[in-house]
Amino acid sequence: MVLPIVLIFSVIFGFLIALLTVSPLKRITRAAEGLSHSDLSQRVKYKSNDEIGRLVVSFNTMADRLEESFTMQKTLCFRCSHELRTPLASMKTSVTKALITESDSSEDRALLGFLSGRVDYMETLVNDLLFLSRADEGKLKSNAIVLDLSKLLTEAEESFRCLFEDKNIKFTAAIAADLQVNADRTLLLRVISNLLDNAAKNTPSGGSVSLAAIKQSNGVIITVRDTGSGISPEYLPHIFERFYKVPGSVGANNGMVWAWQ
Repeated sequence: MVLPIVLIFSVIFGFLIALLTVSPLKRITRAAEGLSHSDLSQRVKYKSNDEIGRLVVSFNTMADRLEESFTMQKTLCFRCSHELRTPLASMKTSVTKALITESDSSEDRALLGFLSGRVDYMETLVNDLLFLSRADEGKLKSNAIVLDLSKLLTEAEESFRCLFEDKNIKFTAAIAADLQVNADRTLLLRVISNLLDNAAKNTPSGGSVSLAAIKQSNGVIITVRDTGSGISPEYLPHIFERFYKVPGSVGANNGMVWAWQ
C-alpha cells in the first residue's frame, strides 16, 4: 500500500519541480519572441539565485542594451536630419536665386562665400558623426603624448575671447603655469572647446564665464563656469547621455569639472 502512495507523490513532486523549472523558461521564450524593433519593452520578472535567475538577469540586461541602442539610433537619425536640413535648404535657396537673377561679380563672390561656409558646417557635422561611429566601434585611436596644458588652454582662451566679447560676456581665465598632462591633444581640445562653446550659447549678455586650471595631487583640474540658468535637478541624471538635450535649451549648460590623472 505504501509503494503506490510513494509513486503518486513522486509523480506530483516531479510535476511541480518541472513546472517551476519550465515556467520561467516559457516566460523568457515569450519575451524573446515579443522583442522587435517597434517593441523592445519586453522584460521577464523572476528573481532567483539559481541558473535560471542568472539567465533572466542576462536576458533583461540584453534587452536593456538593445532598447538603448535603438533609442540612440533613432535620436541620431532625427538629429542628423534636423541639422542637415537647415544648411541644405539655405544652400538650395541661394543657388536657385542665383540661377534666376542676374548679378555682378561681387554678388557671385558673396554667394560662393556663403556656400563655402555652409559646406564647412556640413563637413564638420559629418566628421563629428564619423568620430562617434569610430568611438562606438572601438576604432578610435588615442595619440596620447605629454602636453603643455597651460599653452593649450591659453590658445583656447584666445580663440574664444572674441566670441565672448561679441556677446558682451565677461570672460576670465586663471591658468596655472607649467601644467602638463598625458593626453590626446585633439580630443582634449575638443572637450575644452565644447565646454566654452556651450557656455557662450547659454550665458546671457552681461553674464560671465571663467576658465581655470590648477594642479592637484597627481593630476590637473580644469573648470569652466558660467552664470547661465543652469540645468534643473530633474535633468542632471541625463546630461552624460549621448544626444540628450535639456528641453528648451540651446545646449548643455552647467559648471562642469573635468579631471585628468
